[in-house]
Amino acid sequence: TSGFSNGNYSASATVGGVKIVVDGDSYESTTDVTASGSFGGVNVSFHADQTEDEIKLSGSFGGVDLSYHNFDSDTANSDMTAITASTAVNGVNVTVASVDVDASANEAGEDFFDIAAMTDNGDDLMGIKLSTAVAGNTVAFARIALDSHDNATDADVTKVIVTRPLASGATFEATYTDVDEVATANDTTTLDLELAVKF
Repeated sequence: TSGFSNGNYSASATVGGVKIVVDGDSYESTTDVTASGSFGGVNVSFHADQTEDEIKLSGSFGGVDLSYHNFDSDTANSDMTAITASTAVNGVNVTVASVDVDASANEAGEDFFDIAAMTDNGDDLMGIKLSTAVAGNTVAFARIALDSHDNATDADVTKVIVTRPLASGATFEATYTDVDEVATANDTTTLDLELAVKF
């Protein structure tokens, strides 16, 4: 399919199981290309324009879910590479993540484990998260090592999250977070209690 309107154009086609979409603006001389498909159980997505390209791969192998995400930009300090692996072992869900970011790549590393940024300059991350059901609760434990680009706020982070559905339909969540800044030996501990109510 294809179309052209007010200087914008779009064309799409599926070739050999690969969907290709091309969008552009003839006035701005810009073109976006996206290609996606599945090959041998691996989902592949590629996007490129004048200033950046992005590759995503994901699939399941022997009971392990794997994903790879690479973002490469002409904008300084915006590149990111993330690799995750998830599986279940004896009723425990296990996720391992490695994130390598440039200095200001939107704190992408912290997003994987929902932790507060230790620095505005971006953090590389290595972490593991375990979660399981215990007596009607969902209990999650995460251990994360942050390598900050300012070399001053490297930190080890431990999180324990307990979530429990209530009879009213609300959800109670308790989050314990311990942050140990390696360089300063500062140790910060917080306990956050939240009640989410559905209407």
